[in-house]
Amino acid sequence: EPLNFFESSQFLTRYGIKDKIRAYGMLGGIPAYLLQFDSRQTVEENILNNFLYTDSFLYNETRFLLLEELREPRKYFAILKAIAFGANKINEIVQKSGIERSSVPRYLEILQNLMIIHREVSVTEEKPEKSRKAIYEINDLYFKFWFRFIMPNQSFIEENRQKYVLTERILPFLDQYLGSIFERVSIDFLKQINGTNRFPFVFEKIGRYWKTNVEIDIVAFDSSKKDFFFAECKWSEKKVGTNILDELIAKSKTIIDENKPKKVFYGLFSKSGFTDNLKKTNRDDVLLFQLKDFREFC
Repeated sequence: EPLNFFESSQFLTRYGIKDKIRAYGMLGGIPAYLLQFDSRQTVEENILNNFLYTDSFLYNETRFLLLEELREPRKYFAILKAIAFGANKINEIVQKSGIERSSVPRYLEILQNLMIIHREVSVTEEKPEKSRKAIYEINDLYFKFWFRFIMPNQSFIEENRQKYVLTERILPFLDQYLGSIFERVSIDFLKQINGTNRFPFVFEKIGRYWKTNVEIDIVAFDSSKKDFFFAECKWSEKKVGTNILDELIAKSKTIIDENKPKKVFYGLFSKSGFTDNLKKTNRDDVLLFQLKDFREFC
């Protein structure tokens, strides 16, 4: 199993929380990858030195692993690239990868066994193993970053246009990419405080929720479904305001109506803090978390 965010952060001692999350989104929880970054250098310098030169370990490791482990690497490359660019359902993966539909489930199963991808269902699904609404995500964050930013830019890298790739092809899109990473880190944080007085109840299930046109970043609940917690995570330069809380409450209504819990709590995770209006609401059922809250576990 890869290390979680808080365990991984011990490898990057000189970074602040923001840069630890950024680095984690590129390296994941594998010590061999974490050891490649030098936290005396900026994250940008580490990307340049460790991903964007053809003789660097992190540039070559993905290809090396897939060639070593798999018989048909070209097809796995196509599948992973499709998933990295948002094709999460089997039909979408088939369409974007160009691989025959009958073969795709077998390739996905092998990638799951290697822990490169994982199959995910909405957290409230009663029988997740039988769900037809599963999606596939790249589980290994090093692979996720490599297929999103390195593979599509290999021709530029091989032409020695490293700084162009960094400044024009990676950095402008990095915050968007880190949105889902922040969700994963926030879930790791909630697991750290589960069962303590920092959280209002002990949850047994936690994960993402989606149904029709509704998506919620984090839903957690106890086994009896008497207590529910709903949260949104915003990796943005803007402060989170009351509008985000109002949207979360509205999106949660369907689950509340279906399960009729006794207590409901809401949470907001923000990279850049909260507006004064939101902080003034002072509601007992709303928990606000910022990056500084993560420090005690790093």
